[in-house]
Formats: sequence, structure tokens, C-alpha cells
Amino acid sequence: MSYDVTLHAAGLVEGLSRLGYRIGHDSAVRVDEPTQVRVRVDLDDGQAILRVPTPRLDAFGRVAADDLDVLAQQVSLQVDGAAWDRAGFLAGWASANARAHEHHIARLGWGHAAQPSRRVTRARAEALYAWNRERDGLQHRTAEDFVPNVFLAEFGDGVETYVVWGDGMPMWMPRVDRVVVARDQLRAGGPGPYEERVVRFAELEHLLGDWEDGALPWSRLTPTPEVVAWVRGLDLDGSRPQGVHLDDLYEVD
Repeated sequence: MSYDVTLHAAGLVEGLSRLGYRIGHDSAVRVDEPTQVRVRVDLDDGQAILRVPTPRLDAFGRVAADDLDVLAQQVSLQVDGAAWDRAGFLAGWASANARAHEHHIARLGWGHAAQPSRRVTRARAEALYAWNRERDGLQHRTAEDFVPNVFLAEFGDGVETYVVWGDGMPMWMPRVDRVVVARDQLRAGGPGPYEERVVRFAELEHLLGDWEDGALPWSRLTPTPEVVAWVRGLDLDGSRPQGVHLDDLYEVD
């Protein structure tokens, strides 16, 4: 299932190429790096059809709308025979996506074995989307600290957020559910092979200072002697989260 709209403009394919779409013989595809949302435009017999899959997180519609916003500034863009209208596009997407969610839930039901692990609350999805979209801007604000992407993974019966923190590096640590602690230079016995372990956020929260407001609250984590000692002394067991792609998730309120 998908939400399909027809695009028309002189120089459309060239415009998509400038936006970073990979042009093939029958399609143009772009993956939005911050969110990993994949946007596809089918090119067939002189027609260009944007297909946004449903049911998906609301972020899929917004990423596609952002692309069309930029495209409309470059070419005289028509969508389904009318001038580009962001509000109209998003309203159509929201309606189609809601119907697809209802159809999917009615068909499988939340009791379906695969379903519980695919649920994510709308508030969590919005915060994740906003943090990752703003990440590059946050990174430009600091030359010394790393600003991580936030990922989703399946832990037990649900989906949780996590970041990767390597070798006690200075980092703007967002409030997430878990942290993958990785090290090679800070191994207890000296530098050696890369190793890692997943820890609950509460296990390292004592290392953090004041909290700052953002899409997700965050705190500056610096490699103080206490932090370095904690990383060196942690028993790393090689565990790694089972990542979940946005394509596999469904929003619930």
C-alpha cells in the first residue's frame, strides 16, 4: 500500500538529481540520511509518480513533503495536476496513512505475534525524528563534542532508543533508553580489539551533569577521570542491539 501522487514539471528529473536522488532507468530514489526514510519516484512512460509507502511513521510523509518543497523552488511543480500545496499533500498523506494503519491492525490485530515489537508511540517517533533531523545543526554548534544519531532497536518485547558511545569520547548524550558502550583504546589491559556492551541509560546517568532542552533532553558527557575509570572497568560482553528499521514500525498514541 502507498500514497501516490503524480508529479509534473519541466526539468523534473534534473531537479530530483540535484536533490540527491539516484536516477535509474525507471525510478529515482533518495534515502534521507538523518531519518533513513526512503523516498521513491517511479518514472514510466513520461509520468513521474511519487509513492510514499503506508502504513508508516508520520515522518515518511514529512520527508517527502520537504523534498517537494525544495523541488518547487527550482521548477514549476504540479502535483496531481495542481500547483504544489504542502498542506494539501500532508493532509492527503495523513488520511491515507491512517486508513492503512486501521486496515493493517484490523487484518493482523495487535495480538499478532510480530506486532507488539513494532509499536512505537507517536511522541517517541516525533522526538527521534526531530533529534536526527536537527543533529547536523547541533554538531555545528560544537567543535569538540560528538553529537550522535539516535537509533531504534528491539529489546525484549518492545522497541527502544539507543546511541553508540565510543571510548569515553566527549559527547552530547541525549536521554535514550540504552547506550552501546564501545572501546578499544580504553580497554582495561590497554588498547586492543574493539569490544562493546549494551547498558541501560540509568547505569551511566550518574556520569552526567546538567540537562539541556532539545528534541530530546541532552547532557554533555566529558571524559573526566571518573568517566574513563567507569569505561575501563565495565565488563563488555560483545552484546549488540537488534536494529529496527523505520519501515518495520507502526505508530500508536
